[in-house]
Amino acid sequence: MGAGKTRTAGAGEKVMAYTVKQVATMSGVSVRTLHCYDETGLLKPSYHKPNGYRCYEEPQLLTLQQILFYRELGFELKQIKEILGRADLKNSRPSNRTERFCKRTSN
Repeated sequence: MGAGKTRTAGAGEKVMAYTVKQVATMSGVSVRTLHCYDETGLLKPSYHKPNGYRCYEEPQLLTLQQILFYRELGFELKQIKEILGRADLKNSRPSNRTERFCKRTSN
């Protein structure tokens, strides 16, 4: 696993940032998949470098982890985007989100 670069955020806080290639290697998904997630709004990078490269930080890595969790359960990307975007589920664990989403869609 390649090390990410650190950048300084507000209040002198150091933040790890990873390129799309590094995230693809760490997560086991392709660079193209990450580009697709960006293009569809499912997983936006934290920022783009001046050369256009996408950079991801911890919040995006955690979101990717959730996306992969739901994919493993068989959810479609459209459903995952809906789950991740729901305000009433934002602070719940993925298992609780899944349960609530399934109850809501089965009614």
